[in-house]
This record gives sequence, C-alpha cells and structure tokens, in this order.
Amino acid sequence: MASSGQNRVVITGMGLSTALGPDLSACWRRLIAGENGIAPISFWDPAEYSTKVAAEARHIPRESGLSGFPGTWCRRTVRLFLPPASEAVRDAGRGRCCRRRCRHGNAS
Repeated sequence: MASSGQNRVVITGMGLSTALGPDLSACWRRLIAGENGIAPISFWDPAEYSTKVAAEARHIPRESGLSGFPGTWCRRTVRLFLPPASEAVRDAGRGRCCRRRCRHGNAS
C-alpha cells in the first residue's frame, strides 16, 4: 500500500455529548430511533436571527467532573467536553497512559 503522506488514525474509544443525549448509548439509541435532536433555541435569544432552531446540547453537567475543581470554576464548554472525553477513555479500555510517549487526541 502506497503512503499518501498522511498519518493513520485508529479509533479506540468513543464518547458523545450531543443534542441527542449526554453519552454514547443515549445518542446511539436515539439516532437509531430516527430522532435528530433539533429543537427551538434555548441557550440564547434568537429573535434577531432568521434561524430559531438548533441541535443544542441541553444537558450540561453542573459539576466539572474533576476532583478539586468546582463546576463554578469551569466554563460551560469544559463541563460539556469532559464527560464525553472521559467516556472515550473508558470505552477504549484505557486508564492512565502506560507508556512515556503516548499520544491522545480528540475530534469534534
């Protein structure tokens, strides 16, 4: 196989937090059921925009999920990102990195 100059990627674990639900199983179940998660915008007032609907993630955790960091210290985006990131690590069967030169990444 000829190299295209691109790195290969292996997906080892998944975690989701979308308009369909707060985790992979809820999102997958609703996706398979044909749901889409689109609803009227609630996070901000869309009155001055033509679009009034969106696929908002409405289940933002109150706490950060990090010991020693209260939820009030973390922005909404951090509280939205951490649970699916942790879910992906668990889904991959990984805890702490076992090698010194270990690379992790995410895609959103």
